[in-house]
Amino acid sequence: MDWGHHYAIMNTVKEKNKIHVNERIQYIHTLLKELELKNVLIEQKSKEDQAKLESEKTEMINQILKLEKQLQSKESIVTELQAKMDVQWKFKIFRFYEKNYYIKFLTQQYLAKGSMMPHGKTWKNQGKNGMKLLSPIVMKKQNTGVQTQNDEQKAVIEIQKKKLTELNAINTNHEKVEINLRSKITELEKTNERKIELKNKEINELVEKTKIIESNNPQSNQNGENVFQPPVKKNRIEMCGLI
Repeated sequence: MDWGHHYAIMNTVKEKNKIHVNERIQYIHTLLKELELKNVLIEQKSKEDQAKLESEKTEMINQILKLEKQLQSKESIVTELQAKMDVQWKFKIFRFYEKNYYIKFLTQQYLAKGSMMPHGKTWKNQGKNGMKLLSPIVMKKQNTGVQTQNDEQKAVIEIQKKKLTELNAINTNHEKVEINLRSKITELEKTNERKIELKNKEINELVEKTKIIESNNPQSNQNGENVFQPPVKKNRIEMCGLI
C-alpha cells in the first residue's frame, strides 16, 4: 500500500473538513453579529416608541390639568353668580315687602281720613323717614325688569352648566385615552421583553453550537497548521474507506 498517497488523501480530506468547519463557524459568527444588530435596533425602536408614548401621555396629562383648572374656574364663576342671584333675590323680596307694607299703611291712612288714593302717581314724603313710595304700575315695571334680569342670569347659569357638562365629558374621555395609553405601553413593554428574550435565547443557542463545533474540531483553531497522525485501521475505514 502506498502510504504517502494515502496520507495525502487523508490530509486533503482533513483540509476540506477544516475549511467546511471554519466556514460554518464564520457563518455562525455572522449570524450572531446580525442578531446583535437586530437586537440593538429593536431596543432602539422600543425606546423611541416608549419616548413617544411618554410624550403623548405627558401632553394628555397637561391637557387634563388645564381642563381641571378651567372646570374649577367655571365652578367658581357659577358659585359667584348663584351667590349674587341669591343676594339680589333676597334684596328684591325685602324691598317688595317693604314697599307693600308702606302702601298698605298709607292706604289705611287715606281710608281712615276718607280720602281717595291718587292712582298712577308717585307719593313723596309719605310714611316714616320720608320714604319715597311708588305706584303699583311703576312697581310692576320694576318687578318686570328685575324678572328679566333674573331670567338673563338664569340663562347665563344654564350656559355655564352646559359648558361644565361638556368639560366633564371631555375629562372622562381623556381619562379613557390615558387608560388606553397605559395599556398600550404595558403591552409594548411585554412584547419587547419577549422579543429580547427570544433573541437572547437564539444567540445563546448559537454560541453553544459554536463552542461544540470548536471543541469537536480543535484543528480549526490552529491557524492552518495540520499535524497528521496515522489513524488506526477502524478510523481509516470510517473516514475514507481505505486499508
